[in-house]
Amino acid sequence: MNKSSRRPHRVRWIALILLASLALAAIALFATMTGSSLSRVFAAPDQARSTVMTAYRQVQNVGAYQFSSDISQEIIPLATAGNVGRSSKTQRVYIEGETDLAARTLQLALWSQGGSVMDASTAAQIKVEGEKAFTRQGESDWQETENFTGGFAPGGDFLTFLEAATNIQLANPAAGGGSGLTRYTFDIDGPSYARYLRDSMQQEMAAKGVLPRGANLDLPAQYVNMSGDGELWLAASGLPVRQLIQLDLPAAGDADYRTKAEIAVNFSYGDAGALLAASSSPLDITILQPGALRGLAAGVVASLPQAAGQVFLLLAVLALALLLAVKSRSRRLYTAISLAVILMTVATPVLQAAEWQRFDNYLDSQALAEDQSTSGINDVLEAYKADQQANSLQAAQSLELLKNDNGADQDGDGLSDARELLLGTNPLVADPRETEGLPPLASAPDDGTDSDGDGLTDTQETLLGTSPFDEDSDGDGLTDHQEVVGYNGQLFYSDPQKASTLDDTILDGQKCLTAPNCPDSDGDGTPDIADRDIDGDGVPNTVDQSPFKAGGQTFGPESQIFGRGTPMNLTINGLTPNAPTYVEFQVRPTNPDHLWYAFNVLDWPSGDKQGQVQRDEHGVDDPQTFFDVCVEQANANGDNWQDVCNMSDDNGDIKLAPMLEIQVSSSNNNLPSDADLEEYGGISVRPLGGGAYPPKVVYVPLNVVVEPNTEERVAFYGKMLYKPGATWGNAQQVRLVWVVQMLVDVCAEFEGGICVDYDTHNEIQPVHTYYDDWELTALNIREDRGTEFAIIYEDQSVANPPELDTVLTPLTVDLDGVFLSARDCDTAIDGTCYGEGTPDLTVSGRGVSAPTIEQRLDRTQNSNVPNDQRWGLPNVLRVVNKSYSQRDEALGKLATIDTPALLDAAFTPFWSTGNPITPSLLFAREERF
Repeated sequence: MNKSSRRPHRVRWIALILLASLALAAIALFATMTGSSLSRVFAAPDQARSTVMTAYRQVQNVGAYQFSSDISQEIIPLATAGNVGRSSKTQRVYIEGETDLAARTLQLALWSQGGSVMDASTAAQIKVEGEKAFTRQGESDWQETENFTGGFAPGGDFLTFLEAATNIQLANPAAGGGSGLTRYTFDIDGPSYARYLRDSMQQEMAAKGVLPRGANLDLPAQYVNMSGDGELWLAASGLPVRQLIQLDLPAAGDADYRTKAEIAVNFSYGDAGALLAASSSPLDITILQPGALRGLAAGVVASLPQAAGQVFLLLAVLALALLLAVKSRSRRLYTAISLAVILMTVATPVLQAAEWQRFDNYLDSQALAEDQSTSGINDVLEAYKADQQANSLQAAQSLELLKNDNGADQDGDGLSDARELLLGTNPLVADPRETEGLPPLASAPDDGTDSDGDGLTDTQETLLGTSPFDEDSDGDGLTDHQEVVGYNGQLFYSDPQKASTLDDTILDGQKCLTAPNCPDSDGDGTPDIADRDIDGDGVPNTVDQSPFKAGGQTFGPESQIFGRGTPMNLTINGLTPNAPTYVEFQVRPTNPDHLWYAFNVLDWPSGDKQGQVQRDEHGVDDPQTFFDVCVEQANANGDNWQDVCNMSDDNGDIKLAPMLEIQVSSSNNNLPSDADLEEYGGISVRPLGGGAYPPKVVYVPLNVVVEPNTEERVAFYGKMLYKPGATWGNAQQVRLVWVVQMLVDVCAEFEGGICVDYDTHNEIQPVHTYYDDWELTALNIREDRGTEFAIIYEDQSVANPPELDTVLTPLTVDLDGVFLSARDCDTAIDGTCYGEGTPDLTVSGRGVSAPTIEQRLDRTQNSNVPNDQRWGLPNVLRVVNKSYSQRDEALGKLATIDTPALLDAAFTPFWSTGNPITPSLLFAREERF
């Protein structure tokens, strides 16, 4: 055979090879479109994995199942300074429901705070439909919420964790206990699970046609570093009946805790699994079942938008290859091949570019066409699209928007785009429902009317949400106009609808008495109106007992620092002799890191029987830590240890406690008795030296002051009780000390320097003290002259007593307007009150013999009280008055003595199992100081 005759055969062989390659490419493309379902069925490297994954696919083919699940989640603080003293928390829920994988729906009932599974009204009900989730309680309306089921059932399927199962093994056959169940164990690979979640999200985006080919999402970092293990119990049918999952997730992002979760799920299938149970062929299970066919078809359809360009190119090249095999010597064919190569080289990036263009178009699909007539508000419209919260605009921006409103109305609904932004409606889509119930001024032209004279028109105030008829809508002492236009060159603004813009309990008007030029008390460049720490002492306004003034003359580098050698000298003049007087200290170490030393618990080893510090050998069940001792004492006192003991005390038997040390003189020291101080707040007193009247040292326990929003430790707080004499006498010296408290065992007998017998165990003793430098952030003094309470309840001894709380509830509203406001309105003429100089209603007369709640409302004393002075309420109330020397005594005795005694006397005789009573008490309080 000559050379020329061999060429066609060679070309034909090349064409056939090309054809085979293209056929393989087609198979690969088909595999891409249908997913990895087939590969997972047929690729079974070992029997255990094959069995488990087959069971998983069987559930997919069944398409639906019912479940019940116990879920436990433990939140574990990380070992950081910010978490000192914080203990882990465990949350437990029970859920039951059903899922339909094909329809992508999930319905469940969740119990997390008690309730009965027999009563659906005690559960939170959740349903998931595709990407949306809804919740309700009982039979109330469904409310859309965030879909949180992904944490334990991604995609609505509890078995999804099997996607990341590794090291699958058959467990001990005896574990099934002869039940016919087979148990498998496995590990959960974090990176594999993260890839599965990422791929699922990408497929979902691709199905919507919004993810270009070649674009990849990042792996979720928290799941990449996740670890876990599980068990799967299979019935004889091959279907799962129980799954146990244990997960350990690291901290996510900036979180300061990690999470451990345990998920136990029981599965049932009704009659849906019967068909699968009868099938023995993996091919039958995977290909021939209706659920599998639906899933396969859905996968193909979802992949079509992404694969269309590839299919077109593949078919074109395949046709060229066939043509090459038939007409291998055609010059025209060579030209066609060249064109095909060029097409393959050029068309792929062109098609990919088109996909990216579609992606960009999707992102920009809501964009507004630029219109010169509305360019003044288009920037705001863009912000609306990004956030869709028109009321997020600051009031000043809103006012500026109204001033520049040119009337543009892009959706033609009668409201200008600017007004719609302020009202929170959509300026791009006309919806008649958006204008229903709007006040007339919202759509009326602004004629400049300013009814309250605050500088804002009535129309502007209607759209801004302030009152057109009250110049100070939020009652903070600043006019609406002042708050809207801002302060100090309009760099700072307050909220005209909030009395305290920063929610720090201080009225805006208190911070800015000289508006619009607001003061800057600490000189940090931020006016008080916008400063979360007005006096700059390191303690935020929310918890600062003296937010406008630091304790020293100044704070910061030039502040007054107190220490061991430079104590604070305390002198208080002008007090009433023998009147209980509180002195509240708020202090801050000069090194704020020391705030985190407080109440740290360390451990001293057992078996130390030499020296001053003694710790005997302890058995496993013997109390060894502060927590153990607390539980023992609580049980002995009949208290619930969970209410009085701190889990962090279980770390050991040494504790570092901050205290104020107050050194007082030997005579006229203004102190109550030692017993009163100990009962008041654990304040201890010890003498300094000997003699008949030695100086004394008082130790006042300090508590940590925590900013509630950030949980940051910012200061220490302590309160001292005095009972002053006629004069204060010498100044008292105040220092900040750290007391090392320890559980010690008191030795009774030594032999050779080693204790052989103990008197007592676990006595709490101070073993050492350290002094610290500190600054005073607040000092408040209160001379208490008595506290009175009126306790009001519905008398159960009357004939046909009313339903509980039906009288007390409206009474609270009436007392708000009369008692709390100290109203003096004995006569009203034409809407104007004329009083007699005394309050209309008091607890104890307030020293001026004013009418009392008891005289007016107690049914045994008010026979001469007109019905209108009782606000028309049924005359079924009783009132008990209690008087105390000072506030802390009142709070202590009310909680532990007086309230239980009243409940027992007034309600216990009428309570029975057939007629249970849940009483309510209404407390009205007056304090004199």
